[in-house]
Amino acid sequence: MLNLIINGEKRSVNAQTIPDLLQHEKVPQAHWQALAVACNGKVITRDAWADVAFKDGDAIEIVKPFVGG
Repeated sequence: MLNLIINGEKRSVNAQTIPDLLQHEKVPQAHWQALAVACNGKVITRDAWADVAFKDGDAIEIVKPFVGG
């Protein structure tokens, strides 16, 4: 288990990579294309999602853009 900060909320999760985390958070894979993910303030490109290994205390932001104002 890792202690992560996900969208500003401290959570203990059993996830090592971004795909693991999205599955843990029950985000349907069909929605992944519309997401942006940052780890410790750095945006992670989708092709690198599986390569990023979380460390205890990492801050993860998962953002879904929306249209409108």
